[in-house]
Amino acid sequence: MTFIKYMAIVLGVVVLMAGCNNSVNNKENGSGQSNGKELTVYAAAHLTEAFNEMEQAFEKQTGIHTKVSYAGTQILRTQIEQGAPADVFASANLSHMKAIEKQGFTDEYKTFAYNTMALIVPKSNPAGIQRLKDLKDKNLRLVIGVDNVPVGIYARQVLDKANQAYGSDFKKEVLSEVVSLETDVKKVVGKVTMGEADAGFVYVTDLTKEVRKKVKTIDISKKLNVRATDTIAVINNGDHPQSAQKWIDFVHSDQGQNILEDHNLIKATEVKK
Repeated sequence: MTFIKYMAIVLGVVVLMAGCNNSVNNKENGSGQSNGKELTVYAAAHLTEAFNEMEQAFEKQTGIHTKVSYAGTQILRTQIEQGAPADVFASANLSHMKAIEKQGFTDEYKTFAYNTMALIVPKSNPAGIQRLKDLKDKNLRLVIGVDNVPVGIYARQVLDKANQAYGSDFKKEVLSEVVSLETDVKKVVGKVTMGEADAGFVYVTDLTKEVRKKVKTIDISKKLNVRATDTIAVINNGDHPQSAQKWIDFVHSDQGQNILEDHNLIKATEVKK
């Protein structure tokens, strides 16, 4: 064997070993990114405004380019189950997060915030709704989430509680007024702000300055309201595990928690278990 052939073989082995080591042990490079791709965060729709602000702050602080995709939690869960390239999953409901964990898509999840429900009506309030009880007494067009989207789950829980206050048939009669079932909370907001519905159940986080110009909020007492739990996790088959953890750490940082609070979410540290 000539010296040139020998060196060519040695060089080939070194290159092969380096490639294997890089693919197996180092999905991300030193900057926290892989192959020029961006960190992909899947987040429940009600987090849109908060995470949009957080995305800018996170990228400025870390230099990690991030893309956040929003939808109903049940839709995001399905996409992850079907192999969508998500690095982080932020869920508005524990049942969907626990399902992801049970299937092995994540090893653990953490609570990062809490939310509560609100009832909104158009600014003109054509149905004359003044209180939650009026949902039964008025002939109206109600919009809520489908029964597997968190905002729809929580709306039904509010109605379950209202049964105790307003009669056992309250929930049944209110649901008979539903004219549209939506797959995420932003669609519920849209129906009400455009006057296509007389009322809708949303999160308090959806009451942005722009939305408040177009709607009135009907009080839901603490006794009848429910607390939504927002959880977050690194997805095991994501391309950027280190960057994903940095995002989650940022969400739990003082800066991240303050951003969430600015958008009407309750800090994780402010609720006793």
